[in-house]
Amino acid sequence: MSLKELQGNWNLFGKQDPLWAIATWPDKKGNRWKLDEFFALGQKEVDEVLEDIRKLGLVFSRGRALDFGCGVGRLTQALAKHFTQVVGVDIAHSMIDLARRYNRHGSDCRYVLNEVADLRQFPEDDFDFVYSNIVLQHMEPDYSKAYIREFVRVLRPQGVVVFQLPSRCTVPPAPPTVPSQSASESDGTAGGGIKQMVKQVLPDPLLKWYRDLRYPPEPMMEMHCVEREEVERVLAAEGATVVEVKEDSFAGPGFQGFRYTAIKKSGFRA
Repeated sequence: MSLKELQGNWNLFGKQDPLWAIATWPDKKGNRWKLDEFFALGQKEVDEVLEDIRKLGLVFSRGRALDFGCGVGRLTQALAKHFTQVVGVDIAHSMIDLARRYNRHGSDCRYVLNEVADLRQFPEDDFDFVYSNIVLQHMEPDYSKAYIREFVRVLRPQGVVVFQLPSRCTVPPAPPTVPSQSASESDGTAGGGIKQMVKQVLPDPLLKWYRDLRYPPEPMMEMHCVEREEVERVLAAEGATVVEVKEDSFAGPGFQGFRYTAIKKSGFRA
């Protein structure tokens, strides 16, 4: 899936069921998340992550933090309680719009759209802390590895990066299913006849508009893995020292995943 396709899918999630798309609890599907409950979940996560970093003995500045794949700002706002300024980036216009609407921290939280396969809008050595959770797993490995390189580039020396990524799938993929054709969709019925008539009359762009109007497109949430050894190679090549690799279950059942914590070396240049 290209970045453009990824953006299209997450724009749809942002319009249809944005909070569930980020925290996919089965009983919250259908816009059932309560905002306070949703953002409290993010605060708990960030507090626990920073406490784990403290226990590792890592000391770093609490100036600027980057939340990569910020969605509606669940973790961005949580980070604002620990850092002077936090920047949330996301690929979906709809998510950024909601993040700005829900923002409770004024200029301490800034949300920006990022539509390219890098973080070129941020200079080198710009952030003290970079965090990303349940984001890299939804993109092709070439993209996720490129962003990991960028995480290190935008970190200041001695800055810390923490991110999660599944390493491998532990269950075989389900066989593909072929949608069944209902009677109204077949050519031999009244419904099929109308559909066929529309097909003959409308040019392709209008036909797509007609189909989307009658049958709104369903966004797709892909899952991808990158082997632990490959992730560690990427970090080392960019000048980051891996401090901890911890088993992580955020990818859900059927995946073996890890949370990576690394620190950028001072003065390293490849």
